[in-house]
Amino acid sequence: MENDKLWKEIDVMNSKQWVMTSISDCSEGINIGKYNLVGCHLWGLMATKQLKDGTKLLKLRNPWGYSIYNGPYSFDKLTDDQRD
Repeated sequence: MENDKLWKEIDVMNSKQWVMTSISDCSEGINIGKYNLVGCHLWGLMATKQLKDGTKLLKLRNPWGYSIYNGPYSFDKLTDDQRD
């Protein structure tokens, strides 16, 4: 499926409050990776957001609650305009 079409479908499902999950890369097992993401782990999809510059973001939640993403676009690295 083409990226724009997939994004639109996920965004519509999110607006209808469908329950959705995602899985992180399993190629390196369950090690916590570079940005503090647990590998081979399911994440709950909490929200979709498209920034003014066209960047598309998914807000994910770790159901285990003990690791917090700290890479690009993490909460403490967003500008006020990006947070709204």
